[in-house]
Amino acid sequence: MNQKTLQVLSILTNSPQQYFKYEDLAKALCVGTRSIWNYVQVISDYLKLKEPGGTLISVSDKGIAFMGSGVGGMLFNSLTGVFL
Repeated sequence: MNQKTLQVLSILTNSPQQYFKYEDLAKALCVGTRSIWNYVQVISDYLKLKEPGGTLISVSDKGIAFMGSGVGGMLFNSLTGVFL
């Protein structure tokens, strides 16, 4: 995953079950909404490999949210190699 994708993952996993609009994430990361959509697709595909059958990312008219509980920090740490 590239740096921006990891930033989106960090934002989502640090605020479980909180919805973020594509536009707000795009503004925060200084990219377009299409880029955010692509990053979310990469994250979603990766999570499907890690948690088959699980729904860890929710995408709705409210926005995007990480629905996992307790998994987010471990997942982010395993991707970045940073363990606190």
